Amino acid sequence: MNLQDFYTKLHKYTPSDNAKEILSGMTEFRLRVDKEKRLMEFDIFFEGVVSKNDLYPIEEEIKNAYSLSSVRILPKYPAEAFYFDYIHEVVLEAYRVGYVTRGFFENYSVSGDTSQIYITLAASDTGAALVCDGNTESVIENIIRSEFGISVKIVIRGNGSPFDYDSYYYAQNEELSRIHSKDMERYNAERRAREEQERARKEQEEALKPKMISTLSSSEVNFRVEGATCTVGNMTFDISEPEMMYGESFNITPTPLRQMNGPTRGVVLLGQVNSFESKLNKAGTKTIMTIGITDNDASINVKLIAEPELLAPLEKAIGSSARSIRRGVA
Repeated sequence: MNLQDFYTKLHKYTPSDNAKEILSGMTEFRLRVDKEKRLMEFDIFFEGVVSKNDLYPIEEEIKNAYSLSSVRILPKYPAEAFYFDYIHEVVLEAYRVGYVTRGFFENYSVSGDTSQIYITLAASDTGAALVCDGNTESVIENIIRSEFGISVKIVIRGNGSPFDYDSYYYAQNEELSRIHSKDMERYNAERRAREEQERARKEQEEALKPKMISTLSSSEVNFRVEGATCTVGNMTFDISEPEMMYGESFNITPTPLRQMNGPTRGVVLLGQVNSFESKLNKAGTKTIMTIGITDNDASINVKLIAEPELLAPLEKAIGSSARSIRRGVA
């Protein structure tokens, strides 16, 4: 989706002049939403690199426009756009997501090249090793990989300064709750997105299954076929010249509605339409049609989901009181 789609999706959002200029460099975006936790997460593809100090205010603007708890923009850039000094932006992002203790990175230097970057802290090698115990090097490498799709080796080391253990552990404890909160927020957002996709998939499958309304009593089923005449339930049908309305042709070997006590494939049913509903899904791409069928002894609902043009002939032909022969899953 492009910039116009972005503004269409976020119709409540009015960008500031600076945000509008930054977003004009967008070439594509993807959006993930967690409604329950009120989160939005964007993958936004840019032509050129954008400073975190320009992206973070855009997140805040969108957050305020929709009264959300969190908005994250995960920028995506061409691999060739990566440059050596961008490491300072990566450190800023690593702090923002909770993997870097700001105290240790207030005074650091960088060296190397775009394939391997050394980050030297104003601390002893022992202090630097404790920072690395938090997997900080891998976190910074992963941010670069996420944004540029490239692998850059990160090495964190100390400059030999005396290590202040008290300051280190104080800073670590101070940020422990923030780190945990950020981790759980991201994990829950990803988990809920997966659960939502799975729920939608199951709902789609369930919607395709005809739903049985009732089977009435357990008395003997009234069912007989005499030539081209079939009596089922409390109705009699002439099946000599059936008219195809939807799907493919099939042999008429009917099953009484009363015997539908569970999902069955390839079943043929005879009945009269006693209810009918047709509507478009929210996206307007599919027609959801529900047809109630009865033989005056038992009743079921048949649900169809397909492109509107495929179901249009059936919708026109079925009327409100037609008798029908249906084959499918019941």
